[in-house]
Amino acid sequence: MTMASLEGHMAIIGCNNCGKCALICSHDALEFHNDRVTIDHDRCVLCMDCAKVCFIKAIVYIE
Repeated sequence: MTMASLEGHMAIIGCNNCGKCALICSHDALEFHNDRVTIDHDRCVLCMDCAKVCFIKAIVYIE
């Protein structure tokens, strides 16, 4: 089963706002502004690239 076939969303929990996830997202689903990272769920395709670069594991998949 691939992430794209799952129904759910990404969430940011305990983020230190380093911005690495926003830089890696090729779908522009993550934005870093006003010292916060936010997820645009309409653009997110659940590729998990952001979660892979998050060294504190703050980005998680939620069903």
